Amino acid sequence: MGGLKALVAGLSAVFAFIRKILAGLLGLLFGSVHWTPPNWLAWLWRGASTGLSAAAAWLRGNPLRGTGIAVLFVSLTAASLYGWHWYQHRPKPVELSFTVEAPPPTCYNCEAPYNGPKPLYVRFSGSVAPLRATGKNVDPKSAGIDISPAIAGVWTWEDDKTLKFLPGADWPIGQAYAVSFAKRGFAASHVHLKDYGLKFATVPFSAKISSTEFYQDPVNVNDKKVVVTVNFSHPADTADFENRIKLDLFNKISDADEEEVGKPTFTVQYDKYKLQAFIHSEQLAVPAKQGRLAVEIGAGLRAARGGNKTAEALNSSTVVPGQFALEVSDLALDIARDQHDDPRQILLLHTSYSVTEKEITSKVRAWLLPLTRSCPSAGTTRTSRRNCSRPPNRWP
Repeated sequence: MGGLKALVAGLSAVFAFIRKILAGLLGLLFGSVHWTPPNWLAWLWRGASTGLSAAAAWLRGNPLRGTGIAVLFVSLTAASLYGWHWYQHRPKPVELSFTVEAPPPTCYNCEAPYNGPKPLYVRFSGSVAPLRATGKNVDPKSAGIDISPAIAGVWTWEDDKTLKFLPGADWPIGQAYAVSFAKRGFAASHVHLKDYGLKFATVPFSAKISSTEFYQDPVNVNDKKVVVTVNFSHPADTADFENRIKLDLFNKISDADEEEVGKPTFTVQYDKYKLQAFIHSEQLAVPAKQGRLAVEIGAGLRAARGGNKTAEALNSSTVVPGQFALEVSDLALDIARDQHDDPRQILLLHTSYSVTEKEITSKVRAWLLPLTRSCPSAGTTRTSRRNCSRPPNRWP
């Protein structure tokens, strides 16, 4: 017992020495600091000091019991650490994961049977299906499968790793779903899954302008209009679509300014499945200078079957050529066959306004160039002759 008292006294002296050294270092670094603690901190300090003094007095009077309590505390701490280590390193069951293939959009313009709804697939990383269910349709209630919101359809284990769901009717548009699997009854008894639920969403309705073109009838040169092509992901609500279309015609005043001159009327045509819309403006008069037709289709478009609405407006515009603003928009070479079925090289020109054959012929010139350029004649710079001699010496 005397040795224990000496150990306690020695530790107290060491702590006092360390406190003195630290106090001296802090004084050298920061000088003399006078600080008055708040009442709540002073109260806590007094309580802690009183408690520590009482504990120290009890330990001096009961050294054997104090030693026993310390040994018990150390033992409990060591046992807790060992238990945690054992728990973290104990053998764990193999947990299988899965990937989800959300249903792609329905191909409405495909031939049967490819024009129906597409299935949802859940593909597992290992064998999951009970042996009795592999390759068969399963009842979702007895198989421990739940989908929310509820939708009629058939669940099938295509093999031991692939679960498929095919709805009885087309998927709702832009709908979010949650699927949960029961921890008992869904998979084979020895199988553990990393997750027992999944979420997916069906394809939302969308629309985009694929082209905006100025069209001129090749036979009737006075028939000039703008044609806008709009593509939909699902058959569109045509009445709602047409109510959101707005056309504005502008004439160019200067290079930087233009003025609105009208709001042309339009007609709309659709393909068989209402997946494409073709907006035809009324016949447009040719302005003196270049003009522009702007197209705006307001937000809020929806499919004929409902679902989500588009969040943003669609905008596009195209140039309306003027009488005094002729442009060649495209120039290309091609091969065509004459009346004797002989191949001939032809030059294709696309102009912004109708031009007669006589006018085009009088303005076009063509030259047949050699395959490679010849070197400059004498008298040119040495650098030019040196660059010319480097193969391949072809035309750009």
